[in-house]
Amino acid sequence: MSNAPSGKHNPFLDNTNAGGYNSPVMSATVEHIRQEIDQLAPEEARELFANLQRDYSVQIVASPDDETDSVASIDAEWDAELDARIKDIEQGKVQLISGDEFERNTAALFAELGIPRQS
Repeated sequence: MSNAPSGKHNPFLDNTNAGGYNSPVMSATVEHIRQEIDQLAPEEARELFANLQRDYSVQIVASPDDETDSVASIDAEWDAELDARIKDIEQGKVQLISGDEFERNTAALFAELGIPRQS
């Protein structure tokens, strides 16, 4: 539940931090901008936030509890994937091939599918 002025919950804003809605340190201009953002259609809000993030390197938080896109979460998932792959190699569940063998297999597959290869 958001304390956004319009009563709408905007999932793109983290309004739980200092300087959030109703903060005494927030300027009238920022408050006005927030009210205008709350009136945007979801597609417009997504486009606005994407542009702000790209243009100003703004970190936008969907929700304090949402860590699906956090760097730490992504790093942890990749670490787990790497650990599982290493374990599969060490246990002999997968067989490694040389780069030359990979290139031969790839060339044969492309030829079979009729896909031209660039040098």
